[in-house]
Amino acid sequence: MNLFYFNYSHELALANDRVNYYSPVHVRCMERDLMPLATWLAHPDDVVAVAEDRVALCRDFYAVAGLDACQFVPADSLPSGYEPCPWGLDRHVVWQMRKNGADGLPSDETLRTIRALSSRRLAVELLVELRNRLSDEPLCGESFFCQSEDEISAVVSRLGRTVLKAPLSGSGRGLRFAESCLSEPLTGWLKNTLKTQGGMVVEPFLEGKVHDLACEFVAGADGTVRFVGLSVFFISGRCSYEGNLLASQRRLRHRLFEGPDAFPEPVFNRVAEELRILLQQRLGGHYAGPLGVDMMLVRDAEDMLRLHPCVEINLRHTMGHVALHLSQRLPAETEARFSVDYNQTSGELCRIWKDRSPFSFSQDASLVDEPFSSVRRRWLLTPLCRDTNYVAYVEV
Repeated sequence: MNLFYFNYSHELALANDRVNYYSPVHVRCMERDLMPLATWLAHPDDVVAVAEDRVALCRDFYAVAGLDACQFVPADSLPSGYEPCPWGLDRHVVWQMRKNGADGLPSDETLRTIRALSSRRLAVELLVELRNRLSDEPLCGESFFCQSEDEISAVVSRLGRTVLKAPLSGSGRGLRFAESCLSEPLTGWLKNTLKTQGGMVVEPFLEGKVHDLACEFVAGADGTVRFVGLSVFFISGRCSYEGNLLASQRRLRHRLFEGPDAFPEPVFNRVAEELRILLQQRLGGHYAGPLGVDMMLVRDAEDMLRLHPCVEINLRHTMGHVALHLSQRLPAETEARFSVDYNQTSGELCRIWKDRSPFSFSQDASLVDEPFSSVRRRWLLTPLCRDTNYVAYVEV
C-alpha cells in the first residue's frame, strides 16, 4: 500500500538542501492544485495526500471519473504503515512527511546519496559511457562537468553556442545560454553556482531537434532497474515542460521509428537496454523508485537522424510516468495530449473550465476520434475550485 505525496518543489528543495526550505508561492500553488494528479497512478488501497480543504472535493471528483478505490487524506495528517511515494525524495519532504505522521522514510545517509546521484553530473558520465559502448550507432551529444570558471570558459570558447546547466535543478530550470564567450550577468550566476554546487554542466546547443522523448524506468528495492515504457513530450523554446503525447506504446514507436525517414527502432532498443544496465550499476542499493531519462532525436547538418541518449536523468516520478498510466485509459488507436493549464488570477480557471467533465473510464466511446482533429475535446484530470491556479487535463 502506497502513500502518494506529490511535492513538485522537489528539485528546488534538493538544490537548497535545508530541512526548513520554503518554496516560492507559485510552486506552493502548483503543489496544492496538482497533488491529486497522483490518483491516476494509485491502486486500490493506496492513499493520496491532498490539501486539507480539498479532501472531499477530490473524493467526489474522482468518484465521477471512476477512480473511487483509493483514499484521500490531508497532507498535514498522514497515516503510518504505508510505503511513502513522494514525487521526489529530499530532506525537506522527508522531514515534512515524518512530522505529519508518515513512517518508513529514508535515513539522512540515504538522502545524501540520492542527492549526489540526482546531480546532472550522473547524466554527463552516463552519456560518455553510452557513446563509448555504442560508438557504432547514430548517436550524438556531448556534455562536460566543469569545476571552475576557467574550465567553463574554455569549453564555451571551443563549442560556440552552448547550454549551461546547474548540477542540481529541475528539467528546464537552472539553465543559461552562452555564445562563444562569458559575460555579465552570466558570470555572476556561474560564480554563485560554482560556490554553492561545486560545478557546472556545459553542453553544445543542438540545432535540428525533431522530437523530445524519454525512457521511463523503475528501480527496485532489490537493486534491479527495469524499463517500463517510452514517452514523448513537448517543451517550449525556453525548455519548460508543455505536455506529453498520450498513446499506446505501439503508436508511439510507430511515430518515431517507422517509415523511410525514421530512426531505427533496434538502435533505440539497444540504447534503452545499455542505459538500463548502467543505471542498475549506479543506482542498485542506493535508490528505489521511478526515474526517467530524457532524450532527443536530432537531424544533423548532413540530414541524418541521430539520438541524444542521455540529456537529463530525473531520479523521481516524471510526467512521462503519469503519461504511461493515462495512455492505458485510452482506446487502442487514439492519441491525445496531457497538459497543465495555468492562470495566475484566482477564479479564472474555474470560469474557463467549469463545464468540463472529469476524464473517466466511461468516456471511452466518445474518445474515439481522429488524432488531434480540428475539433478539440478536453477532460479534466484534477478538480477545480475557486482558488485553483493550475489544472491538469487531457485533450483529444
